[in-house]
Amino acid sequence: MSVNKTTSFSKKFQKFRTKVAQIFQIIWKFIFMSRKDIMQSLTDFYTNSSEKRSSTRKKPWPEFDHIIEYVNSVAIENQQLVWEKKSKDDDAILRILELGCGDGRFAEYLDKHLKHKFVYIWIDSSKWLIDIANKTEYANEISFQVHDMMDIVSYQDQQSVDVVISIASIQHLHYRHRQALWNEVYRILNYGGKHITANWSYSWWFFMKHWNAIIAGRVLQIFNRKTFSGSDYIIPFQTPQTDTNGKEELKTEYRFYHIYERRALKRLARVAWFVVEKSCYISSVWHMSDTWIDSRNTFIVAKKDVV
Repeated sequence: MSVNKTTSFSKKFQKFRTKVAQIFQIIWKFIFMSRKDIMQSLTDFYTNSSEKRSSTRKKPWPEFDHIIEYVNSVAIENQQLVWEKKSKDDDAILRILELGCGDGRFAEYLDKHLKHKFVYIWIDSSKWLIDIANKTEYANEISFQVHDMMDIVSYQDQQSVDVVISIASIQHLHYRHRQALWNEVYRILNYGGKHITANWSYSWWFFMKHWNAIIAGRVLQIFNRKTFSGSDYIIPFQTPQTDTNGKEELKTEYRFYHIYERRALKRLARVAWFVVEKSCYISSVWHMSDTWIDSRNTFIVAKKDVV
């Protein structure tokens, strides 16, 4: 066996050992943790890695083009209603709420590309990410708030919002909050309004990349049912940390995920009385697809309509 092949095998074996060790680390760390502790660990993760996450997320996701298409359709529909009522132009301003805005990347994208006036409220649980978002200047009225997404939707008045957007955010909700969130979003949306959401999905890549987290998740779902339900996982990530001597080292941090199947999202939407306007996967090459095999995210557009 050549030296190169030996080295390659050694690296793969070391990587395998690391992943096996992480199975036991995840189980040991989270086997007795409560829902509140899980959510706090998520907030801590985004706070501790906010600068790194922001620096690696300058480019807009290709999903943004799909999302803006449906936001635009609500704006056109609203404008038509204004013309029919012969109301003031101010009544045509779109009111948008984003749940889990991160560093405001989509806010900046929408501010540049949506040709309709809008008022935007963006919320996130990480103050550091919100601080980064506030550094950008916007043409439209955009405000960022540090808040829990369940609380913010509960505070909104009935039929006070035209669009709710959740990009890679409701995938972090505990099972007791999932249907409740959809119900609240339905309540605060105007008729004709839409909830547009994109979240991580199962895929061949996901199974190959995170098989250790899946195994650990199955154990947690058996022994800690109050916190973990089916398709709930704790996924480890390596993030750079600077120690007291100024030396940068990799630290393992953990994020809680619920991986939605497309049918599960459709069911949540329909129970809340939404009409599902679009339901698909976004493939690894960012095209809409009906198969999860090569997908990255689920993509759902749910409309509040008279049924």
